[in-house]
Amino acid sequence: MLSDFPPNRKTSDLNRNTLALRLICILVAVVSIGSLLHFNVQSETQVAQLQGLIPDELTADPLSADDHELVEGLAGTVSAMEWLGPLAPIAISPFFGLACLCGISQYGGDWLPLNAFVSDNPVLQNPAVLWTFVILTVVTSLPRLTKVSKPIGQAIDQLEAWSGIIAIIVIRVASATSDPVGDTTAMAMVPVFECGFVSMSADVLFSIAAIINILVINTIKFFFEVSVWLMPFPFVDAMLEAANKSACAALMAVYAWSPFWATMLNLVIFLACLWAFRWVKRQVTYMRSILFDPVWAMVQKSWAEPKKNSLTVFPQYEIGPFAARERLSLSDVGDSWLLIQSRMLLPSRSFAIPKDQHQLLIHPGMIVNKICIEGSEPGTLLFTRRFNDHLPKLAGLLNMTLAEKEEQLPSVSDLVLDSQ
Repeated sequence: MLSDFPPNRKTSDLNRNTLALRLICILVAVVSIGSLLHFNVQSETQVAQLQGLIPDELTADPLSADDHELVEGLAGTVSAMEWLGPLAPIAISPFFGLACLCGISQYGGDWLPLNAFVSDNPVLQNPAVLWTFVILTVVTSLPRLTKVSKPIGQAIDQLEAWSGIIAIIVIRVASATSDPVGDTTAMAMVPVFECGFVSMSADVLFSIAAIINILVINTIKFFFEVSVWLMPFPFVDAMLEAANKSACAALMAVYAWSPFWATMLNLVIFLACLWAFRWVKRQVTYMRSILFDPVWAMVQKSWAEPKKNSLTVFPQYEIGPFAARERLSLSDVGDSWLLIQSRMLLPSRSFAIPKDQHQLLIHPGMIVNKICIEGSEPGTLLFTRRFNDHLPKLAGLLNMTLAEKEEQLPSVSDLVLDSQ
């Protein structure tokens, strides 16, 4: 039955997108309620003024319109720096970064510059929150110290990243609603950006920026961690974990000293990661499939049996319009095999391999399997060992030939890096 299958990668991406959309909706609701409360306070004040209960001198605005624009601009800039500054260390190590943020809030004292995001935040000021993040840091860091337990730590990497995103957004909302006296003033100074019929507050935009920032940097970090795990050196994983925590602590120290310079460093790190994100995203998707699909197949046997004439594959080299390590779907459509790439917000792309000009051979491997395309346009496709207990059935569903001799792959590095 369909329910016996674990969610595929596309479904997981959809669930993550749905979670992000829910977070955005929650933030919009929070800001809307705050704006409504501010409107009610303004209405009551105006009624009292009309009834003569409040003298005009007390309600007169001592600042001009230009002064108001200057104050709102400075407040928005400071708020943006205080919010964006800690995103890079949280992306590098979410739980440890949040623990450092709690430590700065609780033990920073008067020797740190004034930081409205950290100083009076009720979540960061809570000792239970600090110790919770400290415990989570220890629990998630210990498996990453050795090569034997490293896959366990990497398996929960995405969970840690999304937990960090949810936590930092909750902290953001708490910082915006922590001052009951100045709530109406704060709400009045929250800028609203309008584009046509769509209007969005700065809080929502900052939250979207935080989600993108953390996911991009965390994806690059995951790629390096898996690459280091594949190196045949015993202590390099512990050294990398120590380097991650040191970099996180150093960036948090910069943030405590100057949110402005922390924001500049975050921007530099984000742009550098964004430049390589597309290539690294392909590698990370491939790595996760190769490493975790066989494990899940051992846990849930029904998922390890092929039931349709399609297969998720990754080109070893560029083939047709597709780059190496691109996640594709290979299916049998009668007179040809069809490679299809699903793209978010864009139409899918396809590439046909005619059967009258090509032959596809399945070669089982020790770490990854290969499909060799022989014919007028040769190529190589890689796929996971998920179906290795049922390869003859898979070959029959796809009308391919199963090679008898198991092929030994030359090196692990060929599984990770493009050769071109």
